[in-house]
Amino acid sequence: MIYNLISIKNKSKKFTEMIVKIEKAKIGILLFVILVAISVNSEKKLPKEIANLKDSIIKIEKINDKIIVVSKNGRILTLNKEPRIVDELHLNLTIASVCFPKRDLMVFLSGKEVLSYKNASLERHMKIPIEILYRNAFDCKGEAIVIGLRNGSILYIEDLNRNKSFELKTRNNGSYIICTRFHNDGMVAVSDKGVEIYEPEGKLKKSKRFESTYVRSCFIANEKIGIGLGNFSLEVLDLSLKEKIRRNLNAEIGVVRIKDNFLLAGLRNGKFYVFDLEKNAMVLEKNVGSSVVNMDAWRNRVFIGTLDQRLLVYTIHGIKEMEFQLEGFPTEIFHDKDSLFIGTNIGTVYYLTFRKNRPMEILIFGMCFISVIIALLITIKALIH
Repeated sequence: MIYNLISIKNKSKKFTEMIVKIEKAKIGILLFVILVAISVNSEKKLPKEIANLKDSIIKIEKINDKIIVVSKNGRILTLNKEPRIVDELHLNLTIASVCFPKRDLMVFLSGKEVLSYKNASLERHMKIPIEILYRNAFDCKGEAIVIGLRNGSILYIEDLNRNKSFELKTRNNGSYIICTRFHNDGMVAVSDKGVEIYEPEGKLKKSKRFESTYVRSCFIANEKIGIGLGNFSLEVLDLSLKEKIRRNLNAEIGVVRIKDNFLLAGLRNGKFYVFDLEKNAMVLEKNVGSSVVNMDAWRNRVFIGTLDQRLLVYTIHGIKEMEFQLEGFPTEIFHDKDSLFIGTNIGTVYYLTFRKNRPMEILIFGMCFISVIIALLITIKALIH
């Protein structure tokens, strides 16, 4: 009986010692978890606010290796690669739209007036009959300018310096022009009623009218025309106005973009879609829970701006990489290689980089390696002693 009591006591002592060793080993495990968490957090990318122009950002563009940011209230920032503000200009006018026909030239629409800025000089060129309704209804190419007016007409300025222009009345009798663009063989105009293709001298080449619906949104790029219709249909036309894609998305299409070989569509109900133009196939569908107001894409990433002031980043395979809360909803999303610039409706400008930080990667790897070694040593020591 005494032997049994001693045996039970020894087993109890060994069990207590084992519990103590496990408790000591927890220190190593906990240290490992903490160091890894710190390492992962140090690599987390966040958008950085670099400016606030106090009014809606209407254009972000890269000119001469500099990023140009233009706001509606006439403020213009020039950013270098850092990015840091290297120049700031404040024009005393309200800008409806802007284009960059040459490296050292900016052309503006302000109310019913066409102006240009070059070599620190603002020049007033000519009056237009009526204002534009959409800022995408304005484009430049060399000395030529095309302006889509809110009365459904198109103003073609053949030479800005000579103020030589003529007005084109669209055959589709649209109430207003939504977007216009130059292309290699002329120009494209999309009104609320249809699409028209013009030759370089302004002669109508082709026309397509939407009889039973209207155009809500459009985008012209890569010799393709993306259109969101009032009957919830999404269409893509080529410059011969041949239909390449037609899908019904069952909700209002607020955003259409064509980027590389992808067609992007953002809906008012919070959904967005990505289509492969070559394969004529949908590759991504997601719901972000708020009206989509802007979209862009670069390589395998899709950028989504929402009305509730968020920026979301998805891979083309549907994995959500990032989500950020902004001040203001995104009116401009512009990518330059591995850098992303976001401009909002209240004038905030954000910068986000996807560039790999090699020194940080080496530091993180070193921290993880050392943390593993330390955790193992503490754990082994605790279990042995």
